[in-house]
Parts: sequence; structure tokens; C-alpha cells
Amino acid sequence: MEQIKKAFDEMASRYDAQRRWIIPEMEDYYSAAVWGAECTHSHPAILDIGAGTGLLSALILGKYPDASLTLVDLSEQMLGIAKERFANRKDMRYITGDYSSVDFAGHYDLICSAL
Repeated sequence: MEQIKKAFDEMASRYDAQRRWIIPEMEDYYSAAVWGAECTHSHPAILDIGAGTGLLSALILGKYPDASLTLVDLSEQMLGIAKERFANRKDMRYITGDYSSVDFAGHYDLICSAL
């Protein structure tokens, strides 16, 4: 697990650009996840597992701008970029750790993951 964390930490600053290069039609790929993210109210609590730099979270906030989000990722560096992306938002929570062993503590209306 430590090797995976180290690899993601090292590529964090290039991750967003790399996604655009690796995934053809990246906008369509992510918009499909946003399209499928359905909630019955406009202020959902959302958990993004493997959130990385917050790419998917940013798009979901386009659909649910009043949501509160919890982003979980193994890489502290990736979440650091997400924190910069969402610096103006106060309703964000960041958890660094392996999602298979993290205590998410709380209720979520929607759980998502780009991968």
C-alpha cells in the first residue's frame, strides 16, 4: 500500500493533465458519473472515495452546489490539490487514508468514485 501512496503522491501535480491524456473523452466519462449521481434533495452529504485531486467532486458540485462533501484518498498530496481547488468552500472534509479501513463516520446521501 505504501508504494501506491508514494506513486500517487509523486504524480499529484500532474494528475489532472494525465487524466485528460489517458481517458479519451474524459468529460463524457466523468459526466456519466455525474448524470448517475441522483439525490432527492439539493443539499446532499456526499462521500467521494478515491477522490484524488477532486475532479469528480468538482463536477458533482456543479450539479449540487449546496452539497457538503467528504473526500477520501490515500495520497495526502492529491488531497492537497483538492484542498486548493476547493479553498473557497467551507463544507468540505478531507480524510487521508485507505478507504477500506477508514471510519467515514456519518450519514451520506450519495457515495461516488471516479474509478
